[in-house]
Amino acid sequence: MFARRWRATGRLLAAAAAATTALAIATTAGATSAVPHVSAAAVQQGWQFPVPGWTKANKEAGRVDDILRVGHVVFIAGNFTIAADHSGDVQARTYLAAEDAATGDLLPFAPQLNGRAYFLAASADHKTLYVGGAFSTVNGAPHSRLVAFDIASGQVSAVVPNLGLNGSVKAIAASGNDLYIGGAFTTVSGESHSRLAKLSLSGGQFGVASNWHGGASDEVRDLIADPPSGRLIVAGWFKALDGSTSAAHLGAVTLASGGLATWADHPGSEVLDLSRSGPELYAAMGGPGGTGLAYDLATGHEQWFYKTDGNVQAVATIGGYPVFGMHGDYVAPKANVSMKEYGTGKRISRHKVFMLSPDGVLQSWAPPLTSSQGVLGVWALRGGGGSMYVGGDFTRVGGGDQARFAIFPNV
Repeated sequence: MFARRWRATGRLLAAAAAATTALAIATTAGATSAVPHVSAAAVQQGWQFPVPGWTKANKEAGRVDDILRVGHVVFIAGNFTIAADHSGDVQARTYLAAEDAATGDLLPFAPQLNGRAYFLAASADHKTLYVGGAFSTVNGAPHSRLVAFDIASGQVSAVVPNLGLNGSVKAIAASGNDLYIGGAFTTVSGESHSRLAKLSLSGGQFGVASNWHGGASDEVRDLIADPPSGRLIVAGWFKALDGSTSAAHLGAVTLASGGLATWADHPGSEVLDLSRSGPELYAAMGGPGGTGLAYDLATGHEQWFYKTDGNVQAVATIGGYPVFGMHGDYVAPKANVSMKEYGTGKRISRHKVFMLSPDGVLQSWAPPLTSSQGVLGVWALRGGGGSMYVGGDFTRVGGGDQARFAIFPNV
């Protein structure tokens, strides 16, 4: 029954791919026309990711690290091993799961990874799912930190062989016949590639591009390929990019060679997530307190910043409006002003997530996300089909139990 259901889902995905792309283009084109109607009160009580017996000794247990919507399916990656509904049904899901993007119903996609999944990406034709993480096997076969799945069947795809990465993959960007990966690794297929690598498709499989020399001095957390400019935007903990210490935390290298590319402004602390909407790039920054940032994608010039009282860990857009996830509970009253950690009466309550307009004006959307198991808040955001998908460490949404994953539909 599950196999038949997954095949049916795959057929729906193929039919929906073009419509999804058209919707994304139309949404971006009208980004500044109105505040998107996303209701916290209408959050759906879909399947969730509980951790029975959770303790502070393993505070990241159950965390949802990334979310990706493809057609009618939302894929979920993280540090969980079970999924559960609200009527007591519990099913094993080892670090990777899929739900119906509208209802939150759990789908039968259940590959067996032996370690955490950190990052999700899809091919341009929406036929292949790429997964990066800390795992070394998938369904019992060797797949070191990177694997691909055929979306229609849910089966492992041979397009990504076991490349023997020696460290976690935490970022993937697909561009044409190339994949760019980032993370904590230093070797790929026995070759030295420091936390960044390019994989090129040849003979139906991806292999490492030996002459691509991009590298980072510390962990890479997100990548965005921008083919029109020939650049790969890179974010993370690093203080040097392709050997240059003038490109800390956020910068660019060329898609062709990995050499340093133009990027004007660099933040002072680690950048943990990126999201692009048309000509704008939004960045989630940690550091003292936390900061949401906006950049001009063409130049890399900072447009505005927005301060919080806890690390900003995730960012996505819906209707062109950036939504930021954090582990704080307060934000500054407006953009481009500092905010002391313990603030004053001017700071504004926002529990783990907040929305801004494209020019940095705080919006009223403010779903209360709280937790009885950890305090680190929201780590994954994805907008799609008029809904906002939220993942992280929270266990309650709007006063109701909903562990680590929630859907806020367009109403």
